[in-house]
Amino acid sequence: HGREMNSEQCIAAGGDLKLTAQMPDGIDEKNPAYQYYMRQSMKHILYTTVNSNIMNGIVFGVEVADLPFPYYYLILIAVGVIAAGLSVWGGIAIWQRWKAELANKQ
Repeated sequence: HGREMNSEQCIAAGGDLKLTAQMPDGIDEKNPAYQYYMRQSMKHILYTTVNSNIMNGIVFGVEVADLPFPYYYLILIAVGVIAAGLSVWGGIAIWQRWKAELANKQ
């Protein structure tokens, strides 16, 4: 069996998610080194949360409102419409050229 890493080792090694709502077992809260490691772990967790999609577009002065869809959907819809239009245009161009080649053979 492998050895288990205790909570202090885990946090010192970058195991940020070892910090939970309940204090992990085996951490000396009075040790300045582990106070530093716990602050760093919390900073990493908060930084990840703030820079995730949870906070996407939320900055000072912006009101959170229920949008029917994210703004990037407009880009996806526009790209889809352009692709469909090009496909139809290409199909019509091929059909017209094929029709002209058949007329020239006769």
